[in-house]
Formats: sequence, structure tokens, C-alpha cells
Amino acid sequence: LGSGSFGQVRLCWPVNERSDCNKYAVKIVDTTSEVFRHAASLLSPRQEARILKALHHPHIVELIDVFEKEQWLFLVLECVSGGELFSALANPNVSVGEGSVATVGRQLFGALRHMHDQNIIHRDVKAENILLTSNPAETSRWHIKLIDFGLATQVEQSAFIWQMCKGQDIGLEELICGTAYYCAPEVWTNDYTPKVDVWAAGVVLYLALHGTFPFYNRDAGVLESLICCSKTVPTFRPVCAKECPKYEVSDIARNAVTSLLTKDIAHRPTSASALGLPWLRSSPSSRRATECTLDSARRRDAGITLLPGRAMSLDAAGFQKEARSDEIPVLVREKAGKAAARPPVDPNKEHSRTKALESLKRRAAFQCGQATRHAREAAPASPLSASGGSNREFWSPLRPGNESGGEPRAGGAGRRGLVPCAHLFRLAEPDGAQSDSTQTESDIEEGFSMCACR
Repeated sequence: LGSGSFGQVRLCWPVNERSDCNKYAVKIVDTTSEVFRHAASLLSPRQEARILKALHHPHIVELIDVFEKEQWLFLVLECVSGGELFSALANPNVSVGEGSVATVGRQLFGALRHMHDQNIIHRDVKAENILLTSNPAETSRWHIKLIDFGLATQVEQSAFIWQMCKGQDIGLEELICGTAYYCAPEVWTNDYTPKVDVWAAGVVLYLALHGTFPFYNRDAGVLESLICCSKTVPTFRPVCAKECPKYEVSDIARNAVTSLLTKDIAHRPTSASALGLPWLRSSPSSRRATECTLDSARRRDAGITLLPGRAMSLDAAGFQKEARSDEIPVLVREKAGKAAARPPVDPNKEHSRTKALESLKRRAAFQCGQATRHAREAAPASPLSASGGSNREFWSPLRPGNESGGEPRAGGAGRRGLVPCAHLFRLAEPDGAQSDSTQTESDIEEGFSMCACR
């Protein structure tokens, strides 16, 4: 499903259940990775699990189980199948207006308020960490889930990001790729409160509305200056202003985002008070009514009277213009999707992880087979003879789309592995990846029972 600095996320399901019933996402953390070793004293996936166990909210991903196997830590999570939020926003077949973004913002701040009420800070709110439960192109529904609590912490704990990188060979950008654009001014001075999540959420909404970050520069030093300087402010111009000259964000949306991106932490709203901003608390119809009221007041102040039935608004100079559409241009949304894309993972590192996990699967299968064989030898009668020679009770072929016995999906022919029907989870292989079934002579000798099963 995805990869990051710490490991992979795969699709999985309990081996004693049909694969089309209860699917989960398993976050597999490689505890021997360089990033993990550097972060181990300050970051803990086990802490992520502890925090997730304390959080139960419709817009926060649910933790199902946690277990360890060899070098790997497995966090089994609710599977959020709608994909990333900004992938849906960038889809030209999906109608996206300010109302859709406001709905997302309202849900996001609801999740943050639930966390902050329990003194938990996410510290990594960003576009990539917001998923959808369903595809809006199919359901016309926006229901988000906040994920990736790897940097989450209790308020009482001290900040660590800069401490972690200080004196280490690993850079900040390698640990939290892309996150610097979401960092509040106080983060750059190592000061963390729940309001850093409010700022980051404001950046997410700004990106969705304008197709670019409020403060952007590839140079980290310049970016820090832009974010921390009290005199610099976002332009509130869409990234494609020339291509979309008629598009502008409404006043009510701009006012809300401006409040969320307040640099003075004392004046920045909390997550609870952010939910009271007119743009976030109102329905689409009431937002349109508010906009009409604002336009009417501006026309009245300018001494302009419209004929009945005419829908007009004013530009910054007070001149009449065509009524603003709530729709966000596709070009702006596509730019936002590209800006929110996850950074690529080193293919060599990815291949190494995949190979190691496939090896773990084979060893687990062999161990299960050994235990099953010993149990059969101790039993008065062989379960195989009682079942007509079938061994499906203990071994199950794993084929994409054929886990429950149906026809394989297109493109899945030739991929097959064996997984144990024990207390482990089945792991779906990455798309396009071939199982590494190579074995040495010692492997074949030690795994003879497994080969016999094949």
C-alpha cells in the first residue's frame, strides 16, 4: 500500500478468515534500519501504538493489533480504502468546491480536538497523512481518516526533532520528508504545543484551495525565514493565476485560513475554536448565504444597486464582476496533488525490505508446518488421511484475487506463495513484485516438509 522511511505498509488479513471479509493495513517497521536506529531513543512505534489505543474517533485510523517478529514490528490498522485525499482532489472526474474542502477541514479539526483534549499532539499533520474511506468519484462523499502517528506524543514530553538530527549524520529532511512546509514558526525554535497541528492543518487547507504551499522555497534557510518572519504573509493567489484568472478563494474561506496561519501562537486558534470559524462550522448553503451578505454589504458601501435577479459581486477596487464559482479549477487541484505527493523511496531499499519480508513469510510457514507435523505424528490418526489427503487446513495458496478459491485477477497469474494458517496475518505482495522463492541447498534440506507440501 505504501512505503516510508521506517518501513512498508501492506494489505493483510487473518489467515483463518476469508480474504474478502476483513482486510487490514499492517505497518511493518524495520527496527534495524538506519533511520530507526537514529530515532530509537526519541521515536517509538510502540508509543504510536500506545497513543492509537487511547484514540477512538471516526476520523482517526483505528489500531487493531500489535506484534513483533524478528527485526520487524507490526502495527495492524484499520484499512482505509479510499486512497489519499489529495489524489481524489486532483482527479478531474471529481467535482471539488470550497464546500468539499471545508467539510474536510471540519473533520480534520474534529479529530485534532479529540487528540488535544487528551493532551496528544500529532506533530506530522500533512496532506500525505489524510486518507479517505471511499472514493469520492464513486460515492460523492468526503470522509477522512488521519493516519501516521509515528511522531505523535503527549504534551508533557519535550520536543525532539531538532535534537534527533543534531550531531547525527542523518538530515531532518530524510526523517520527515516534505514536512518542513507544514512546520509552524515555533517548531523552528523547538517549541511544541497542540497549536502546531492547527498551523499544519491550515497549510493543508491552503494547499487544497490554492494548489501551492503558503510559504515555499527549496532552500531550508529561506523557507525558515519565510515562515518565521512576522512581516511575510501568504499571497493567497492560486498557483495557476494566469491560466485561471477568474478563480479566487472566497472571503469567508480566506479569513478562516488566515486565522489558522496566524504566526503569533497566542492569537492562533485552538483546534476547538477553529471549529467555530464561520467557513468550517457552516453548511454549503449557509456559506453561500454569508458570501451573498458580504457582497451585498460591499455593493451598498460602493453605492451600487443591482436589478432583481442579477447575481454580481465586486472586485478589490469595487467594480462589478461575474459571480465567483465555488468550483476549484482542475489545474489548481492537479498542482495541489503533485505538491502533496509522497517522496519516492530508494528502490534498492524497497527491494531489500520486500525480500526480507518474503523470507520471513517462508520461515513462518516452515515453522508452522513443523509444528503441524509434530502434532500429526503425536495424534493416533493422520488428519491428512482423514481428509482424503488434503492439506488446505494447514497450508493455503496465496494468489492475488484468489485467496478464497475464486479465479485469479488479471495480471496475477504465476504468483504463488505459501502462508501458515496460524496466528500470523497474511501479507499481500506488492503490485508487480514477484515472490522470492529461491532457496539454497540448506534451505531445501531444512525445509523439506514445506517443499513436500508444495
